[in-house]
Amino acid sequence: MVGYVKNDPTLALLAELFEAGDLARLALVEIAQEIFSKKYRQEKAKQKAQSLLWRLKQNGYIKNIKREQKMLLTLTDKGQQRAFASVFNEAGLLPKNKWLVVIFDIPEKQAKARREFRWFLRQHNFIKLQQSVWVSQRQVYKPLKDLSEQWDLGEWINIFYAQDFYKKVKVS
Repeated sequence: MVGYVKNDPTLALLAELFEAGDLARLALVEIAQEIFSKKYRQEKAKQKAQSLLWRLKQNGYIKNIKREQKMLLTLTDKGQQRAFASVFNEAGLLPKNKWLVVIFDIPEKQAKARREFRWFLRQHNFIKLQQSVWVSQRQVYKPLKDLSEQWDLGEWINIFYAQDFYKKVKVS
């Protein structure tokens, strides 16, 4: 179970799906039931789980896809952004003077994707050092790597840890 989203079943389920990728509906119902089982009896937990999945679908966070003769549930772009935001906001900080660095060189043909990626970094409080060099002190290496691959930008993005910058990074 994803540990970084507390007290919100919707965000917990989105984060779980974000981590796992596509899941069969039955598996997602079981995960949702597990989320509710601490608070409700089994039958009520199942009912709450079904209701949560319906709301996620109605709000455009998840959708059905067919893969290899199986019906699966997957996050929509909106769902991925919401899940990543919840994962990111719950992520801890890196040790002092350690930074997560994101460097990218997304080609001009992908200008829209490049703008969206920059917007995404800005929305999640990354600090811009240069146009395509951003840093954060959040522990979000894996979720950011997963997101860049889901957006098919992985070949143009490099993510790594650094410390001891020559020029002090200004935290606003």
